[in-house]
Order: sequence, then structure tokens, then C-alpha cells
Amino acid sequence: MPARPSSGLRPSRAAAVFYILSLLGAGCLVASTFLAPWLAARESILAEPLYRMFSHVCHQIPSRCLHISGHPMAVCGRCLGVYLGIFLGCLIYPFWRGWGNIRLPARWVFPAFSFPLAFDVLGNALRLWDSSVGLRLASGFFWGAVLPFYFLAAAAELAYRGLAIRRSSN
Repeated sequence: MPARPSSGLRPSRAAAVFYILSLLGAGCLVASTFLAPWLAARESILAEPLYRMFSHVCHQIPSRCLHISGHPMAVCGRCLGVYLGIFLGCLIYPFWRGWGNIRLPARWVFPAFSFPLAFDVLGNALRLWDSSVGLRLASGFFWGAVLPFYFLAAAAELAYRGLAIRRSSN
């Protein structure tokens, strides 16, 4: 049973709006990573700003990126996996947890979903192995998929608290 504030409020519109904005934002982020190489293949001047935008959060090493039409994506495989995971996590969140669930997942969930990514990053950093783009994509996806279960639950809680405070001050 989802935790409810003492005032018995139903899930707020604010939480639903935050969910929709998160889903749209994640979708735009994923689409942009595919759009950059597509535009580059067509020699569009719009490709460069997209690559530059993602260069602030990703190393963009071509050998670690998937390629579209001979051009690397705007992010490496691991970052793409994280973005795809966030998008999928946002998609399934309301069906899995419900709109009004403000409880965070069990304590073991975040470390369990973080372990494959951390293990892969550490092994690469210590030069024990060099992961394929597919493995990087999978470890990033696994981690990214759990993130919405934290930030969407936090947004729902903030929406509940905000409405409870407004109601009590009337």
C-alpha cells in the first residue's frame, strides 16, 4: 500500500505533470543522441551543436560509440544505455509503482542495479578488460532503468507535502 500523507490527499496533478515532463525530457534526450549522427550524415549544421552539447557529459570516444550512417552517436554506449534506461524506467514507473507511491525501493535495489556498471567501469579503469560497446550499453541501461524509481518517488512526495502544507494554511 502506498504511503499517504495524513490529510488523505489523492495523487496530485503536480506529480503527474513532473512524471510527464520527465518522460518527455528522457525521450528528447534519447532522440537527440540518435539525431546528431543522422544530421551529420546529411551534413547539417545542426549536428555540431548536438555533439557539443553532449560533450559536456560524455567523452564521446568513437570506438566506444554506436554508429549511424558511419557517424558516431552523440554519446558513448554506456551513456546511451543510461538514457535509454531512464526513458524505459519513466515509461514503466506508473504501471509498476502507481502514481501515488512515494516509497523508495528497498535499500538493496540501488546497490544491486549499480553493481554491474561500477564493476564494468572499475575493470576498464584498472585495464583488466576492455568492454564492448554492447556490454557498456547493457550496464548503463541496467543502472539508468532504476533511477526514475527514485526521482519520481521524490517528486511525488514533494507534491504531496506541498499540497498538505497549502491545505493546512487555509
